[in-house]
Amino acid sequence: MDPPRPEPPCTLPQMADWIPAPVWLSGPDLGRTYFNRAWLEFTGRSLQQESGEGWQQGVHPEDLPACREQARHAAAQHAPHTLEYRLWHSSGTYRWVLDRAMPRIGADGEFLGYLGLCTDITELRLAQEALAASEEEFRSLVTNIPGVVYRCALDRAWTVGFVSPLIETLSGYPPEAFSQGGRGLASLIHPEERDRVLGEIRQQLRERGSFVAEFRILDKSGAVHWVLASGRAHGGAGGRRPDHLSGALFDVTPIKAAEERLRQTAIVFDNTTEGIMITDAQGAIVAVNRAFSEITGYAAEEVQGRNPRLLSSGRHDEAFYRAMWQALEQTGHWRGEIWNRHKEGEVIPLLQTISAVRDESGRVTGYVAMFSDISHIKQTEARLENLAYHDALTGLPNRLLFDERLEHAIEQAARHGERLAVLYFDLDHFKQLNDTLGHQVGDALLEAIAARLKARLRKSDTLSRRGGDEFTLLLENLRQPEQAANVARDILRQLAKPFPLPGGETVQTGTSIGISLFPDDGREAHTLIERADAAMYEAKAAGGGQYRFYTQAITQASRERAKLETRLREAVQAGRLQLVYQPLYNLAEGHLIGTEALLRWSEPDLGEIAAERLIPMAEELGLIAALGDWALRQACAQAVSWDRAGLPPLRMAVNLSPRQLHAPGFANQVQAILAETGLPAARLDLELTESALLALKTPALDELRILRERGVCITVEDFGMGLSALARLQSLPVDRLKIDRSFVHTLPHDNDGMRLIHLIVTLARVLRLQVVAEGVETEAQMQLLRDEQCDLAQGFLLSKPVPPERIPELSLQAGRLCSHAI
Repeated sequence: MDPPRPEPPCTLPQMADWIPAPVWLSGPDLGRTYFNRAWLEFTGRSLQQESGEGWQQGVHPEDLPACREQARHAAAQHAPHTLEYRLWHSSGTYRWVLDRAMPRIGADGEFLGYLGLCTDITELRLAQEALAASEEEFRSLVTNIPGVVYRCALDRAWTVGFVSPLIETLSGYPPEAFSQGGRGLASLIHPEERDRVLGEIRQQLRERGSFVAEFRILDKSGAVHWVLASGRAHGGAGGRRPDHLSGALFDVTPIKAAEERLRQTAIVFDNTTEGIMITDAQGAIVAVNRAFSEITGYAAEEVQGRNPRLLSSGRHDEAFYRAMWQALEQTGHWRGEIWNRHKEGEVIPLLQTISAVRDESGRVTGYVAMFSDISHIKQTEARLENLAYHDALTGLPNRLLFDERLEHAIEQAARHGERLAVLYFDLDHFKQLNDTLGHQVGDALLEAIAARLKARLRKSDTLSRRGGDEFTLLLENLRQPEQAANVARDILRQLAKPFPLPGGETVQTGTSIGISLFPDDGREAHTLIERADAAMYEAKAAGGGQYRFYTQAITQASRERAKLETRLREAVQAGRLQLVYQPLYNLAEGHLIGTEALLRWSEPDLGEIAAERLIPMAEELGLIAALGDWALRQACAQAVSWDRAGLPPLRMAVNLSPRQLHAPGFANQVQAILAETGLPAARLDLELTESALLALKTPALDELRILRERGVCITVEDFGMGLSALARLQSLPVDRLKIDRSFVHTLPHDNDGMRLIHLIVTLARVLRLQVVAEGVETEAQMQLLRDEQCDLAQGFLLSKPVPPERIPELSLQAGRLCSHAI
């Protein structure tokens, strides 16, 4: 015999207390007069605290103004409305809710106020935010989201760029009907309300860049569906208007039907998308809704009168259920994840809430369980976990996973008295390759390296990409250090072979490897990694293309370098770097005609750091572009400052880094600095080393040509160190050749050096280029350069680099080179 059913509610508030979702009532003045038990449990507040406008204290301050405005606007027309806002939850956090309000109309047509039903959509919002954060992940996740995900143009038709497969279930049209230049999403909107809906959406987009709207659509068969649509505008970079939307459409037709039945009968659960199960006080199932059957596979007649234990998956022990019933007895509700079994045998994860239903005397008369299938969330979590532990480019374990495996390997090695090795390596000259060939080629090279190494290593070895062009390798179960050396030598051989890349290009690179051993070099993961890194720098310092084991001296040198890098970053941020100026003289007339700006850095405890260390370090740390821009602006401003002080117009030479030339629009940036400082382009000399010039690709060379056309002088610095430049010299946008100081230093005793300088000067005459000699330190050197008709000179014989205030004094010494004449 069936157990007695609880008496049905006889008033709307009583009926609402049976509903496991938050429900509220308001009067015609919008003051809320009633909240059901589910609302009060959600907010953790009393009916007295919530009544009137008290409930608004739980609304997030950022959302409250919009809620008030939308409610007032709808109430003026006695129209239904939907609010989406964050509401304070009894757990101590804000939860996103979708609040649907339906007008209550009396028998005589009098507006009595609203009846509202809230749905917790926090998980939906989190899913939407995850989609917006990663468009790549978007395409792999959309098939698991119970709604239609779209991307469309922000035009009248909502022309589709992408729409997920569920569009066919919703509209009857396959995705191809939209994505292949066919119909736009706006065509689905019911014709009777299309203009209104599009107008409201445009208004929301103008106000906040996103929208939430609920409206009817017509499917292919002419059937009407209610959808909840959300979207966010994108594009519009550089001040342009947004040009496309991305968002989701959810079929809320069952929910709308449930809302209508709630307004009429206060029974809403039949068509909610969440499964609902009602039991009596003894635990026998009294009623279930349609979603229950969809999620579990059981029809209502199959479970009525039975105990919910028929859904048990066997995954939870007695302690789990004991804790659940203890929470129900103490607090009246329980919420958590539970794994139940589908009728067909599949185990499904559910997010479930169970609430005890009590009569007026407080006696439990039954229980209401509401649950959602969170299989897609679990699948998303698994994908996100994979992303969290693996490198997106190469698919290798990332830093986090490598460190965890190393910790575990150390525990095992310590327990069994075994040895392991950590190899730390990065590619030689990878930054230069990236700068010259582009990041796409660099990425393709990293992928090819990962594939080649994975094919050579044991399954028990862990190869990871630590970041950039840095890799780490964990070798376990080593009998002797030589095994690690053998692996290192094999890696060197593999990476020395050419790499064919997409597009037919071939790239060749090398690597430097550092090796640390457990327990010889440390017993902790971070220590072994640090010491392998230090050994790698020692291998790189020795010329690259080799490996080194860790020593204490390497560690000390690595720490000093790290300290110096930190100090350099601080110095750049604090503006402690300075420019000094190396005078440049006309050899024939003996006049000061310009200066070369040179970067200097000194610290009280470190002294002056040589440019030979400063510049490469700045390039490695990614600071060289910012430093170069600063130096260019400072030097141009200083030249104009000397003009104002009455000095004859002096040329200003500034050294360039290839990284600056690879920045888009570099020529325009230089032009802007010249305009800002007031220095004429014809008085600016930009110097680039011969090796850097030879490595430039077409876009960077084009920037140089633009600058030269605008009057800027381009000087090849250290000329003569790479004679391969001679074949290309005529086609390069240069004005001057600066002879490297190593050739000048050997004069007058080196006949080969003299012949080379004669050759350079002769070549410059043929190509109509000027010649600058740097590093002039003796009278004999200067006389030989004058005899060879070298145009300009600089060096310690003439003047060391000086602070800017010394230049006026040197400028007044007209013809000072004449005093050196023989």
